[in-house]
Amino acid sequence: MATIKQLKPQSSKTELELIEDSKGSPRIHLEKRLAIAYIASHLIWRDSYSTELKKNLEESQPIFKLSHPVLCKAVKLLLKEGVIEQYKERNKRRGRPRKMLRVNESQRNRAENLAFKWNAYLFSLTSAVKALRAQPEENRQKAIAAYYENVGLKNQSLNFGIK
Repeated sequence: MATIKQLKPQSSKTELELIEDSKGSPRIHLEKRLAIAYIASHLIWRDSYSTELKKNLEESQPIFKLSHPVLCKAVKLLLKEGVIEQYKERNKRRGRPRKMLRVNESQRNRAENLAFKWNAYLFSLTSAVKALRAQPEENRQKAIAAYYENVGLKNQSLNFGIK
């Protein structure tokens, strides 16, 4: 007869304490709008499959996290709108074909506009982080709070790795 183990509470730490104790900077979870722009940006340069898109983002831009549900919704919308298309590619090492994604050539301009939005987002985020880092130590937390309020991210515990 199987027994059920009693689970001990792992920690009584607050969310902020857990973030502060974690290694590296906190991560920004992409919403669907940004995920769409990122996917278009990636697929302009090379064909890819869904899992590779997620993996590439998290390796090349470790501050970002892309959840599987958001990725699926973004890909589904891009497919529905005809911006990207899907095809199957056989791999000699795998049994079944892999579903690959690529930009639909007739919709390349739309994909490039979306890619531009992703690059503009990265640029504005980088600029904001540089501006926050340039603040004197005593004003930095106020500047971070003002930035969050300005972009509609009230009460966020992210600090972009700024101490």
